[in-house]
Amino acid sequence: MGEDDLREHIQAVEHMEAELREALAQDTTPARRARAARNREIVRRVTEEGWTLEALTDHYHLSRLRITQILRQYQVPLKTRRSDRAERDAEITRAFAEGFTMKQIAELHGLSLAYIYLILRRQGVKCVACYANEEVERNRTIARLVVDEGWTYHRVAETFGISHQRVGQIVTRKGVNYVQRTGTRRRSVEVDLAVLHADHLAYLQDRFPRRDLLTRHGLSPMSHDRICREQGWPLKREYQATRPTKRCPACGVEKPATREHFVAKKGQPGFNSYCKPCLAAKQRAHKAARRAAAWEEET
Repeated sequence: MGEDDLREHIQAVEHMEAELREALAQDTTPARRARAARNREIVRRVTEEGWTLEALTDHYHLSRLRITQILRQYQVPLKTRRSDRAERDAEITRAFAEGFTMKQIAELHGLSLAYIYLILRRQGVKCVACYANEEVERNRTIARLVVDEGWTYHRVAETFGISHQRVGQIVTRKGVNYVQRTGTRRRSVEVDLAVLHADHLAYLQDRFPRRDLLTRHGLSPMSHDRICREQGWPLKREYQATRPTKRCPACGVEKPATREHFVAKKGQPGFNSYCKPCLAAKQRAHKAARRAAAWEEET
């Protein structure tokens, strides 16, 4: 390409850029012209007619942030009309004096209960008891639905518009013991404590598996631990930490429960179930099986 051709190409590119900048400046596209007309109309209504930010957002279906950006672009200061806010506060006060509840007033004006409470307090209305009574009544309803009708935490949270954690706090505050997020009452277990105590001792001495103990008495692991704590019976780890001897389930030999024969647990009282020779043999077998599996995958 010669110098003349290169010069012509550069001039053509510069001409295209100039036309593009001019088109952007003049808003030649229909969408740009429509947005520019809308923005000028917003500015005119704010400066000449005194529209508020709430009225603009409702009319143009724009966010408060977008309306503020448009006004800042045209350097128009947006001033809230305190008269409208005063009229709204006076209307809220009259409605509350006429017997409307705070919840009804909040739904009518699209405000939160907390903001309605602040407005009434600012107007000098004593509404602490009413606000507390509404919350107490709601909490009683939630507790009744969970206790008597068996509603789940998820259903209560969706109905009242609160979180699952808040539902749990309300139910706990009312003195109801429930399994979390299930909405079902904790089942009261009736067992023969004498038989359970005998089986528990056999379980501690490795003569009765815990799975069979739970199945025989219809208990869960948590229920079994709770009954042991209530009756003062030692748990398995507590018993293993104090017993003088320990039987290895692999070799079946009763050995002294010391570090010489068993490996101590990390961070917990007691020792490992297997004695040191059996534990070492078990670990060697496990490593050999892993090596064999890895070798088969490679080949």
